[in-house]
Amino acid sequence: MSISGSQLEMTQTDPPHSSLVPTREADENVVIPLDDPSIMQREDGWAIPVPKAVGIGTESYVTNGGMAQPWQDGVKEVEKHVQNTDRPPRPERTGSLIRDSISISISTPSDQDTASEVRQRTSRQYQDGKGREQTFVEGHEDGDGSAGCDGRMDIYWENVRYSVTVGRGKSKKEKEILKGVSGRARPGEMVAIMGGSGAGKSTLLNVLAGRVPTGTPTGVILANGRIREKRTWKRLVGYVEQEDLMYENLTVRETLTTAALLRLPNSRYTKDQKLARVDEVLAELGLTHVADSRIGNSQMGGISGGEKKRVSIGIELVTNPGTLFLDEPTTGLDSATARNICDMLKNLAKKSGKTIIMTIHMPRETILDMIDRVALMSYGKMVWFGPAKDALKHFAQLGYKCPPQTNPADFFLDLIQVDTRDPTSQERLKKLLDAWDRVSTQYVKPIDSALRETATGQQQALKEKKGARHKVEDDCHIDRWAVPWPVECGVLLQRNLKHVWRSKIIIISTLIQQFILFLIIGFVFFRISDDQAGVQNRYGVLFFICINQTFSFLMPIITVFPLERRIILRERAAGSYRVSAAYLAKSLSQWPLAICASLLFSLPVYWLIGLQPNVGRWILFIVITQCLVFAAQSLGMLIGSSVPNVQMAQVFGPLVVVLFVIFGGNFANQDSITPVLRWIQWISIIRYAYGAYMQNEFYGLEFQCPGGGGGASGGALCAAQGEQIVKSFGLDTPSKAVCIIVLVGLGLAFQVLAALVLRRTTRLRIKII
Repeated sequence: MSISGSQLEMTQTDPPHSSLVPTREADENVVIPLDDPSIMQREDGWAIPVPKAVGIGTESYVTNGGMAQPWQDGVKEVEKHVQNTDRPPRPERTGSLIRDSISISISTPSDQDTASEVRQRTSRQYQDGKGREQTFVEGHEDGDGSAGCDGRMDIYWENVRYSVTVGRGKSKKEKEILKGVSGRARPGEMVAIMGGSGAGKSTLLNVLAGRVPTGTPTGVILANGRIREKRTWKRLVGYVEQEDLMYENLTVRETLTTAALLRLPNSRYTKDQKLARVDEVLAELGLTHVADSRIGNSQMGGISGGEKKRVSIGIELVTNPGTLFLDEPTTGLDSATARNICDMLKNLAKKSGKTIIMTIHMPRETILDMIDRVALMSYGKMVWFGPAKDALKHFAQLGYKCPPQTNPADFFLDLIQVDTRDPTSQERLKKLLDAWDRVSTQYVKPIDSALRETATGQQQALKEKKGARHKVEDDCHIDRWAVPWPVECGVLLQRNLKHVWRSKIIIISTLIQQFILFLIIGFVFFRISDDQAGVQNRYGVLFFICINQTFSFLMPIITVFPLERRIILRERAAGSYRVSAAYLAKSLSQWPLAICASLLFSLPVYWLIGLQPNVGRWILFIVITQCLVFAAQSLGMLIGSSVPNVQMAQVFGPLVVVLFVIFGGNFANQDSITPVLRWIQWISIIRYAYGAYMQNEFYGLEFQCPGGGGGASGGALCAAQGEQIVKSFGLDTPSKAVCIIVLVGLGLAFQVLAALVLRRTTRLRIKII
């Protein structure tokens, strides 16, 4: 009896709880979990199923001359053939023995197949990636494509160094954070970077992800054998930050939909396809049951911390990136939730072939077992890079054996940490570094010299902006922006409006504030008269309205950008949108509430105070108020986009407003101010609003003087004509029409400046090697 074409093909498949059912027909895959007690592990590494434990009876498994052969006989025949085949022993697996399973496909050999040919085929398939690694290093397989264009990404870094400048003046010096580290992350693998505080793990992650804004990174980093181009690299990968930054008033589905609509290119996806992609991600991350729940926060409730982390991952996952970088995804989560997050990431890597690179702090043992390769770092140097179980053997050979019932992760960190007060710990680290130098090439193959020279030439060409950019960028056919500018603006405006109008507490408090101020001002200055007391009441209440409207609408908006800057930074770093679209959408979303609240105040207060009973002047009063509100909001957005945090915004906002109040025309006569400071009045929005109010109210009015005439009475000067009063304040020029135009112009100028400042303060100056 001959078995033709004997070939055992081992592939990574679903975990043991998968719904896949082993098949019994020839040339079909049989899924067998490695941790299943029904599997017999031979000494040479082959897995042989035990029939009774599997419970398949005598169902057909292998064909023999067209006849179905019982399962037990088929196993014996396969084992017999394996024993007679000259093949190298199968090396140990580097994956998780808990999660992995194998798929065995058996077919018959042709008569002309020799044992040597069988051995060559099985050797290529069983070397656990070593053959593939060698072809990549030589640039014959993975290195022929552009970075990430095929959806899978092989990341290779060699001799990566990174330094920053510290100190000032004479004490200024270069501090080296990364000191020549190397490694590789392949598709389908989950790589974890571990180390103590100051080890350089987050720096290495950011250098690989292209997220270092300062400093000088050097070395070679290749993605599928190519160097990276910074304009498109951010569109090819995903980066999940340690902190989950999202809009709390949006639902999970809305958050992912916004990311999909902005980041999936219109050239490849229709809107329906983008929404379908969102549904896929929700199902893949186990978020379907909370899809319509709001993100929430500590005050308003919402989804759990683990679900927020899944949403953060989903935001990056909607674009189906080839590589996913994560900065300590388990921080702040309980052990069970952390394990679920890592289990989900492991499944993502295995099922979709993604490359997962993350930093992690003190993982539990079950999490460590999921990790394919561990990078142990200390003081910017690599102490180990490879499977965790190999690290235990490596350290044991050096005399450092992991104690029983000890988490290997705890053992690793205790071993590589250095206490500057203890000389023995420094000697231990030196010993570990020397030992890694001796074995490093066994786990991280050096890059082929020809490929290194090619990468160096491409790097130099990109620096000189000559010819190489099209090799890296155009081969991927990736546009700089996924969607047109109007689409970006529309999607962001919709998101911002939902966020604003769902903030019911802010809306209600803003409306109540304006209503209470209307009542207070209206009844304090109720039905002012046309005598000299009425003159004082008029210019007093008009100036108070200027101050009130400025503060009421500047202070709330001044905190918008400081609170959302980190979200904008994250989205801009991912290439989600242009900053001009984000700014315009944010500005437009703030106007509806401001207009409604301002009208609630200005419509009735005019008549309650008893200003000139003229509909035309009443309408002009409302127009002036709306222009002032627009200018105040624009000024608030300029200040908010200029400062780094809310505390500084709350300091500089009132300072600027008080400065404008001093030069507003009520406290100091404009013509008597020293020329050195007089220019400030021309940029004071309060001065133009107050001038327009005064001219609108006082022009055409006549006031009664004591004793029935003009002149002085009781030592007080009496002005009978409203024009005289306006002139005495120095507010007769410019005209009220010009004041309104200047208010709008100042508002627009503030808006443009705010957009430019926001573009600068939210720009991530990435450096890619």
